[in-house]
Amino acid sequence: MMIAAICAPPDAREALVACVAAIRPGSGLCWVVLPMRRTPADAELLDALRVVARVPVDMAEDGLAPVADRVLVVPGGQGARVAGGVLRLVPEDGSPLDDCLSSLAESEPAGIAVLLPGGVTLPTLGARALQAAGGVVLAVGSATLADREVTAEDAPRVVTAIHQARVAQAAGDGPSNEQLDRAARLLGFADRPRPALLAARMLRRMAIEGGLAPEVYLAQLRRDPAERQRLARDVMQGTAQEVSDAVVIDRLRDLVLIPLLQRKQAGFRVWVPGCGQGDLVYQLAMRIIELTTERQDRRPWKIFGTDTDALALRKARSGDYGAEAAAALDPGRRARFLRRGDGGYTVDLALRELCVFAEHDLYADAPFGWLDLVVCLRPALLGRPEKAEVALARFDYGLQADGFLAVLPQMAPLLDPEGFEPLGEDGLLFRRRKTHGGARVSAMRGHRPGERLTETALAERGVLQMLGTVFASVDDTGRFIHVSAPMRAFLSPVRPGVAYGLQDLRDPARAHAAMEALAEVRDEGREIAVRTSAGEGAAAKGEVRVTASAEQAGRYLVVLCDGEDGDLPVLERVGAVPWQRRLDRLQWRTESAEMALSSANRELLALNEELQSSNRELRISRGELELINSKLQAFNRELLESSAQLEQQNAELQAIYDGVPVGLGMIGKDMRWLRGNRFLAELFGLDPDALRLAPGDTPVPVQIGDFAARIEAVLDGAAPLEGIEISAAQDRRLVGDIFPVLRDGEVTAAGIAVRDVTSERALEEQKDLLTAELQHRVKNMLAVVRAVTRFTAQRSGDKTELASRLSQRLASMGRTFELLSDGGWDWQGLRGLAQSSLAAFVDLSDERFIYQGEDVALPPEEAQAIGLALHELGTNAVKYGAWSVPDGRVVLDVVTSGEGLSRMTWRETGGPEVVPPERTGFGAFLLGTILGRQLQATVVMDYRPEGLCVTISRMGAG
Repeated sequence: MMIAAICAPPDAREALVACVAAIRPGSGLCWVVLPMRRTPADAELLDALRVVARVPVDMAEDGLAPVADRVLVVPGGQGARVAGGVLRLVPEDGSPLDDCLSSLAESEPAGIAVLLPGGVTLPTLGARALQAAGGVVLAVGSATLADREVTAEDAPRVVTAIHQARVAQAAGDGPSNEQLDRAARLLGFADRPRPALLAARMLRRMAIEGGLAPEVYLAQLRRDPAERQRLARDVMQGTAQEVSDAVVIDRLRDLVLIPLLQRKQAGFRVWVPGCGQGDLVYQLAMRIIELTTERQDRRPWKIFGTDTDALALRKARSGDYGAEAAAALDPGRRARFLRRGDGGYTVDLALRELCVFAEHDLYADAPFGWLDLVVCLRPALLGRPEKAEVALARFDYGLQADGFLAVLPQMAPLLDPEGFEPLGEDGLLFRRRKTHGGARVSAMRGHRPGERLTETALAERGVLQMLGTVFASVDDTGRFIHVSAPMRAFLSPVRPGVAYGLQDLRDPARAHAAMEALAEVRDEGREIAVRTSAGEGAAAKGEVRVTASAEQAGRYLVVLCDGEDGDLPVLERVGAVPWQRRLDRLQWRTESAEMALSSANRELLALNEELQSSNRELRISRGELELINSKLQAFNRELLESSAQLEQQNAELQAIYDGVPVGLGMIGKDMRWLRGNRFLAELFGLDPDALRLAPGDTPVPVQIGDFAARIEAVLDGAAPLEGIEISAAQDRRLVGDIFPVLRDGEVTAAGIAVRDVTSERALEEQKDLLTAELQHRVKNMLAVVRAVTRFTAQRSGDKTELASRLSQRLASMGRTFELLSDGGWDWQGLRGLAQSSLAAFVDLSDERFIYQGEDVALPPEEAQAIGLALHELGTNAVKYGAWSVPDGRVVLDVVTSGEGLSRMTWRETGGPEVVPPERTGFGAFLLGTILGRQLQATVVMDYRPEGLCVTISRMGAG
């Protein structure tokens, strides 16, 4: 989307409102308003524009894509850039308008800018960048850098017309090669510029002029010298980009700087007019420093960089060096002469001291003098032919004899070949001839510098000059290529030896007649003779004859005649010429003296300005140093605080290192300790103080066996090792890890971590033992459960009885299991086991159950079996025995020995009369089979009439 930028100063509010009000829908453009500082509040400005606008007006947002027929207002205090087809809002810094227009030139080369009037500095750099890229700059009011002046109300219409003309140009064909040739001849170029460049510049000017067709525009070029100057300036600005600074500097080094250093003089002076931000000046200074350092030449150099752009000079004086220019430098040169900062690059101090930057108008101020070299490659300074000749005359004046001049190749035809000797064939470098007399710059443009006339041509020229013929050779614009000596008497002496063309004839009638005749010859191709009345004080009439050159296209011969027969009576009036020449020479000497004084004064002013700038920079630097000092002090305080924190953290880490129950250490390549903690010394039987204070004197213990060999392997580059078993004294069991310590990818030491796992290993063994025991117990319990279940099933009449009996018996086993679990499956007392097993059948507090004898500890397996047996005996007593009647009692008589339980007797009394059972019940089976086998005991069941008596005796017990 094409963007039209409106640059609006704070005091141009009325112009801004009028401009926005004139924007009509259908323009196909997105209008971006760029307010400068001190703009009214955003909301107030936005409301004022919305009242008068015919298209939507909105506040610009970061990342917003431009839309056609819409006005976007950039908020105050912010700048805008165009990147990737969207607007980017950035904090306002430096020259926001320059930044915006420069970014517009990069992303939208055909962009258009409208500069509204105001009391602020215009965005010179940004506007020039936009024009160089092919964009257009319009100004409301007078602005020297604008392509066209418009009113605020008319600016949108002109912008829309230019945009539509460019759209039409893109869809059609551009100028033909023949039209480009004619344009080049009209501009006076000896060599036609690149076709693409000339066509692009012509299309730009045609769009600015309202979308003219190529033929119409060529006709305008013939009629309008000002338009020719504007197109020439555009073309030369584009052409200058083809001559890179690097190429110029390389040529200067070989053809100028080295020859200058070979001369015997005290110092050297260089002038670079139009220096801009100083990149070319600094590049030249780099080469000078390199050459003088290489040759150990201590003679002083001074490079004067001048410009009229105060903003660019301020950047040059600050020493800032552009990122693009820095990237183009050789890496070694960039490292030597530039310093990298947060915001980009700055030049080295030695480089900066070599350069003097001053504000200077090449056309209004006196030139610098006593110069050894002048470098002028800025097209804007030489864009207009008349300005180019003024500039070249000043360069010629400022150069010493045998000085050097570097200019654009397009300026070479303006130099007098008798005064300047070309260095090479590219028309870029020249040396001023020592025997240079007379006029310093010639208007002769007939041949390239360095071209030599043949003997025939020299003879013909001499004869013509001897005969005194008043003639000149001109191009198709009327500019002189060659002027005969008698002809010079009829020219206006603007400066001695300098004339421009036919318009500079002293007699206005002759000048007008000559231009008219030239136009007819150029258009019709035939010889023309025009009669004119004589000048004031003469009775005769004159004649101007113009004919096309037969040898060279685009060249014309103009002859001045006097009298009816075409004789040359002008020679009769040449008697006054010597006096005129004397006056010219006197005037020249006077002007030369004045210019010398002015030049010296200008140089002093420039040096004073540079000193003032340096003083300001010193004051700024002092403030910056104070700021840096305060920052350093704050940074030092932070470092001290950080150091204290690090010391505290180091102490804490050291405490952890010494207190952790893991042996930590580091071993060097010589198999000696580099460090180790207290626990490591304890594990290996070392002196902790010796290991901490003088670790290098303590060898690795030999008693760690193959562990030392493993350490050596890791030191030699082997992979880390983990879980290495280490044998130690006193039945201690150790495990260690070995890992390499690297520095710059190389193993410098081995780190070890040793743990005492004696307790852990014992716990693991105990766990294994308990697991095996648990498995054994579970197997036994399951065997008992299977037996109980099977026997209960055999003795039960139905499922209900089976479920009831089995539930009771399993519950008894569960209570015993719970009792053992609460005791940690440790040995269980028989008294507690009996009370727990029989509490469900009888109240233990009414002495219906009596435990006689000592309490004895039972292992878990025996406790399980006895608990189940007591449950069966209690169940039988409740159903059939002593506890089936209120007065029945049970006595459990326990006899112990040194090995534990020896005999246990269950004796019932006070119950019903006992009758032996007809078949063996579960109780008898349990007591006789399971309990006997579990306890390795004999079981005797005595069915006495007074009550059941069961005796359990351990085998082998006394």
